[in-house]
Amino acid sequence: MENVADTGYGPLWQKFIDRSNTVLGVLLVGVPTLALAGLFLLRRSAMAMKETALETRRAAQANLLAQLHAEYGSAEITAAMRNLHRWREDHPTDFAEKFVELYKQRDPLADALDSDRRRVYRFFAKVHLLIDYQLIDAALADVVAFAPVGGQFLLDVLEPIQEAHGKSITHTGYDKPLFDKYRC
Repeated sequence: MENVADTGYGPLWQKFIDRSNTVLGVLLVGVPTLALAGLFLLRRSAMAMKETALETRRAAQANLLAQLHAEYGSAEITAAMRNLHRWREDHPTDFAEKFVELYKQRDPLADALDSDRRRVYRFFAKVHLLIDYQLIDAALADVVAFAPVGGQFLLDVLEPIQEAHGKSITHTGYDKPLFDKYRC
C-alpha cells in the first residue's frame, strides 16, 4: 500500500487511500463517489433536457407566429377586413342592423359579408385559443393579435356585427370574452 508521503496527501486522506484497495474500501469510498457523480450527471442531464424543452417550445411558438402572420397578411383576411370596414364606413350609424336586415332577405351581399365576418372572427378566435391553451405565451398576445390595429377593428367593426348576428340570426349571443380582451 502507498504511504501518505508517497501520494502527497495529508494524514486525513491516508485512511481513504488504505481502504480503497479493499472491498470494504470500494464500498465506503467508491460507491458514494459514484453515487455523487451519478447525481451530478443526472442533475446536469435534467437541466439540459429542460433547456432543450424550452428551445423546442420557442421554436414551436416561432413557427405558430409565422403561420399566424402569414394568415393575417393573406389576401383572404385582408379582403375580408377591408370589406367589413368599408361596410361600416358606408353605413356608420346602423351597419350591423343593415347587415342583419340584408341577411334575412337572403341578399348575396349579406352572404359575402357573413363569410368575411366568419373568416375574420375565426382567425382571432384561433389566436386566442392558442393563447388560452398556452401554445403561445400570453406575453405575445399583442404581437399575435396585431393590437392595437387588429384589436380596434375587432371592437369597432366585428363585435357589433357578431353581436347583431348572434341576437337576430342564430339567437345564441356572441363570444363577448374574446372582444373583452381588447378593451382597455
